[in-house]
Amino acid sequence: MKSKNIFMVLIAFIAVSCATVSIEEDPVGNAMELYEAVQESAVTIDEMTYTYENGDMNVEIRKYEDQPYLATTLGEKWLILFMEIGEDGVTQAEEMILLNDTDKIEYRIPAEDIATKDGYVSYQGTAGETDTIDVELKVYGDMFAMGNATLRIEGTKAYLDGLLGVRSYVAIKDMIEDQPEVKTIVLGAVPGSLNDQINMPTGLMIREAELNTELTATSAIASGGTDLFASGVERVYTEGATIGVHSWCCVGEVPANEVAKDDPAHGDQLDYFREILGEELGPEFYFYTLESAEFDGMHTMTREEIEEYSLATSFQ
Repeated sequence: MKSKNIFMVLIAFIAVSCATVSIEEDPVGNAMELYEAVQESAVTIDEMTYTYENGDMNVEIRKYEDQPYLATTLGEKWLILFMEIGEDGVTQAEEMILLNDTDKIEYRIPAEDIATKDGYVSYQGTAGETDTIDVELKVYGDMFAMGNATLRIEGTKAYLDGLLGVRSYVAIKDMIEDQPEVKTIVLGAVPGSLNDQINMPTGLMIREAELNTELTATSAIASGGTDLFASGVERVYTEGATIGVHSWCCVGEVPANEVAKDDPAHGDQLDYFREILGEELGPEFYFYTLESAEFDGMHTMTREEIEEYSLATSFQ
């Protein structure tokens, strides 16, 4: 568990020459549609544009020559953020470019001047001789949290492996809609998730679809992978599988295990575990995970602990 809010948002705050504009859009829809637009464009065309409109401002996700970028209007100018997606699905900012009204490059902001932290990309400074830029892009659930998970379907089971993110959300949603014969998701090597704001809605979607989850003797899940396993209606554990749990970081600079239990920062995770494990057991399991290991460590659950918190409904 790495984040404290269950809702995904795409927010862009831009100030140019003292002008400020903001935009908010539907969270889950943004994540899916932006991701799908970029994926489709990689194969079929050189450039793909997806636009949000709010007054005089547009936010677009594009891909050109296999490189995705986020574009925002600044009056008659454009601010372009180029991004690089790693094999693990994590996106890094590469460069910002300010284009003038004739699409000529007016100013370049190199990667070393761009701050990236906790889903935010920001830059404060000058852009040429006339403009000052104060930009903060918060991209939750889309380009910065795609993950590298794969979903392979065989009969009534779907086999899930990899780091969870938008990719796994979209794959599972499509499976639920298009392949109703699938009843069980088998988690293989699932070490965690890039963002709880995507992973918890994924788990709630699994529960709503009344799917089961299963671990084989070689399964190794942890963190967000454990959270997703818990979402199954029936949860099968096979001897030999490993289940890892830990705390998350942070509320300010304070790790979750040191935050008071009645602090609102725990609210979204508590809501999630109440929904999937029950009003009493859900909070008990959540706080157990926080106390089991620091956010940068991992505790492997024992058979007794799995039984105590009813994380599995059956053993084989």
